[in-house]
Amino acid sequence: MTTISSGTLATSGTTTYIVGTSSGLDTSALVEVAVASKTIAADRIDLEVEENDLKISAYEEMQTLAATLGSSLDNLKSIVGFANQDTNIFSARAGYMESSTSTEATSLISVAVDTDAAIGDYEIVVNQKAFAQKVMSGSQTTSTDPLDGTGYTGTFDIGLAGGATETISVTAGMSLTDLANEINNFSETSGVTASVVKIGENEFTLVLTGQETNKAIEISNVTGDDVMTSIGVTDSLGGAYSNVLQNAQAAQITLDGITITRDDNNFDDVLEGIDISVENADPGTTISLSIGNDTSSTKEAITAFVDAYNDLREFIVTNQTVTDDGAVSSALFSDTIMESMNSAIANIIGSATNSSLATLRDIGITYTNDNYLTIDSTALDDALLDNYDAVEELFATTYQSSTDQFALIRNESSADFPPLSFDITADGSGNMTNVLVNGEANMFDISGTRLVGKEGTIYAGLSFSYQAGVSDTITYNLNQGIGDRLSNALSAYTDSLNGIISSSIAALEEENTDLTAESATIRSNAEDYRTRLIEKYAAMEAQIEALKLIQQQLQDIIGNNDDDN
Repeated sequence: MTTISSGTLATSGTTTYIVGTSSGLDTSALVEVAVASKTIAADRIDLEVEENDLKISAYEEMQTLAATLGSSLDNLKSIVGFANQDTNIFSARAGYMESSTSTEATSLISVAVDTDAAIGDYEIVVNQKAFAQKVMSGSQTTSTDPLDGTGYTGTFDIGLAGGATETISVTAGMSLTDLANEINNFSETSGVTASVVKIGENEFTLVLTGQETNKAIEISNVTGDDVMTSIGVTDSLGGAYSNVLQNAQAAQITLDGITITRDDNNFDDVLEGIDISVENADPGTTISLSIGNDTSSTKEAITAFVDAYNDLREFIVTNQTVTDDGAVSSALFSDTIMESMNSAIANIIGSATNSSLATLRDIGITYTNDNYLTIDSTALDDALLDNYDAVEELFATTYQSSTDQFALIRNESSADFPPLSFDITADGSGNMTNVLVNGEANMFDISGTRLVGKEGTIYAGLSFSYQAGVSDTITYNLNQGIGDRLSNALSAYTDSLNGIISSSIAALEEENTDLTAESATIRSNAEDYRTRLIEKYAAMEAQIEALKLIQQQLQDIIGNNDDDN
């Protein structure tokens, strides 16, 4: 009998083949080892992609933290341009009030202060608050049955003094509630609303309320039944109101001895930039109003800057850490971008300005041993109260020009500058043809009326506008504040389009695309190699199996011959 051994089945992809039985070799293992040797390079590439992904994530976190630090400086840096409309925190104003009695000042007036309010002190007395007129009818026994049992029929006009009126039609069967609803249907035009108030059991009244202060409710042109007199809103003698709950009256204040009256409770046109609203009247109380710098908001802005710096500092420290055994686990350890940004930040924060409070230390902001920032709250309060302008000059860039025809219109520089002298040459048509800065040429490009700092010079990032159109020598002092310098330095790193960090992320993503494609090619080639090996070993196994079959057949023949002998 001839026995044929069937091999062990193995599968690779969609290919099923016989391995190992005939030769006694583990050809499946041989294939895997051979293929693995071909994918070692792909494995290394995959690790590189993973490391790049970690670096990208770290860059994105660093970019967010640095951008937050930059945003915290928006209220602390200067605003440039001809308009010079300061919108940073240092231009903010606040109102501080004190009362001469136990009555709280805030219960009498509320004050809103704009940036254009002049700093100064005022005394205010609230003589009276403005009210809208409110009147009511006589007592009615029902609010739902027809008026006077059978109802009234007639019309009357209603409105506020000096305003539009509406005609109210009363028909038989209308109740007190129906009358109120009819009045309210026209209240948007008439300015008068109506409501039904239940005083007690079987006792109701109609209340009319003006929608504007210091304007009397007027009822006129009565036809048919005099409904308003019949229900007791007006009397029968001259149409006066029978039950006045509140007379219409104007608001009145005395400001520094000057009596001022307004129809409503809003005195927003008395002092420029100051909106005074009357809440209640108390002629016996004098309110002292001081308009000053908003030191509270400024302190909050400075504190936000310190907090944002410390958050970024925490990230940097974490990525600089080495474990006790010398291991490095952070994605940005010794990263040149992080180190250069950290160095730029440190240089600016530690620098001195031209302010009389030259450094952050002078306002109570100092470094800890780990280079975090900490605030001496008392020292900062003292600086804000005693030398507010110097605190502003510490953070916000200031400018002094010898002519109002020459202005800084762009400042994206983190550099510090000496006093500048611009020697401008203009032709007969008023066009600038040449400019020297402190005697040096080729520092600025001329573009119409603009001077644009050349890239590669200290003036890169600066643009000036010159409107005079004549040759002149202009002196200009550009005293850079820490807020402007640091904000501009951070922008170079955090800009979402052209920033250093975004460019590095884009480069890593592009590299990962190429690496991923390279890894895929290597693995594809390895799979092709696997297929060739499988086919090779399968053919070998088949040949061995065939030889074994021949051998077995020969042995069977020889064995049979021996038996015949």
